[in-house]
Amino acid sequence: LARSRQLVLKTDERNSKIAITVQNKLRGYYIENAESEPHKLRNRKRPTETKKEEEAWERGEARDKMSSKSFTKEVIYDTDRVKYNIHVENTGEDTSKRNNDDDETLKTEEENWYVDQELRKLAIQEACRGIPRDLSYKHLMEDPKNKLGHMLIDDQRKVIYCYVPKVACTNWKRLWLILNGLSNTTDPLSIPMYLPHAMHGYMMLTNQRLGSKLLEHKLQTYTKFIFVRHPFERLLSAYRDKLENLGPKRKPYWKIAVNMMSKVRKNSHQVNADGRGLRFEEFVRFALANPEWFNDDHFTSYEDLCHPCAISYDFIGKYESLVDDAEHILRNIGAPPEMHFPPFMPWANTSDVINKYYGTLSEEQIMTLYKIYQRDFQLFQYD
Repeated sequence: LARSRQLVLKTDERNSKIAITVQNKLRGYYIENAESEPHKLRNRKRPTETKKEEEAWERGEARDKMSSKSFTKEVIYDTDRVKYNIHVENTGEDTSKRNNDDDETLKTEEENWYVDQELRKLAIQEACRGIPRDLSYKHLMEDPKNKLGHMLIDDQRKVIYCYVPKVACTNWKRLWLILNGLSNTTDPLSIPMYLPHAMHGYMMLTNQRLGSKLLEHKLQTYTKFIFVRHPFERLLSAYRDKLENLGPKRKPYWKIAVNMMSKVRKNSHQVNADGRGLRFEEFVRFALANPEWFNDDHFTSYEDLCHPCAISYDFIGKYESLVDDAEHILRNIGAPPEMHFPPFMPWANTSDVINKYYGTLSEEQIMTLYKIYQRDFQLFQYD
């Protein structure tokens, strides 16, 4: 085998069941390799425990014996290119006094959520194969002010959130204002939309006066999470928000839209002075001819904003499962029990109209866009 990968799951006895579910689910899970060729993971070696031990584990007989000491369970899966050694390490928590009803209260939905999280992290490891994490991390530390500008911090709970424009970041910033004590309200939707963006500087990791050692300590030890969505949906959402729906509050983008139209339209009489009327195909044509436009935060790739090959994220949320992922993450980071992510607004869902807009593009334009965001597709398992 050319390369190997190891995934270590440190769990208490309860979550060992979740880790075993990860092992089982991997048998049918598809990983995209560096050339984007699907390889189905195959179970070429039996788990280290015997069949009787497996049955005892399922009945709960072996778990009580193992709960008072540390142990390791290993299952090896491999593809033609990559071998995965998956270890489940018990933390040694004594669970012998727990009520037998605990296993019954472990909901399947919760198990599946943690399974999906491990699979998402495994996909990132695979996409980052061949990229030395140490070198990537060193590159970040050479210019943290610019490279880590999207990291919001909550020191009380020791959490870092990398915000991505057009992936529910306004509502997350609202929650961050409350968590950091910068807002007296308990209702995030009562905070005006402009305020989180105006005040997010107070929550930025890089605005803290930290030495390099303390900065690295926080990056390595704090809980870290990110939210992403389909790259093409995010691109379209940014266009619709900033350049299509131009109103009084979008005045700074008027000149940008006018400039784009003047570059892509042959007849100057077809350019609207207020910037209205810029079509999606015209925006894409202009952006592809002017690649520096993708340096705008609303269009920059996830890899360049949040550096998943250098920073090890504990949780990866997705816009497609926004409310569920947000609820789990809020509970995991120790947010107040009464704090919940604001209700999702389906009428704002770009996925409903994506075919209409991308149907105006040529195959060549779509493939060029794909190449620009190819790393994001690979890192976060999008088609």
